[in-house]
Amino acid sequence: MTGESLEVKLLAPDSQFESQGVFDLLESLKISGIIAWRRLKGRVNPPEVLSVKGRIDVEGPEWMKVIYKRLRAVAEGFNGRAKSRLAYERLTWQGL
Repeated sequence: MTGESLEVKLLAPDSQFESQGVFDLLESLKISGIIAWRRLKGRVNPPEVLSVKGRIDVEGPEWMKVIYKRLRAVAEGFNGRAKSRLAYERLTWQGL
């Protein structure tokens, strides 16, 4: 499939991608991003962003939670199937 391109409109990675550099890159590429912010000591996350609550769950605007969970479920399902088929069950794929 040489010469074809992929258009990305929305990205929903996990909280390891929460950084100003990633936010700036997404803005320059005109890609919307729903990235759950980590809870850091001494920082209060703005109410208009998703925040990691516990290990997996997030809190924030309801519409963002619905989209984030739907897209993350697809990614986690893909990771699980790929790991199973490649016999990588004992390895972790963080950040995918």
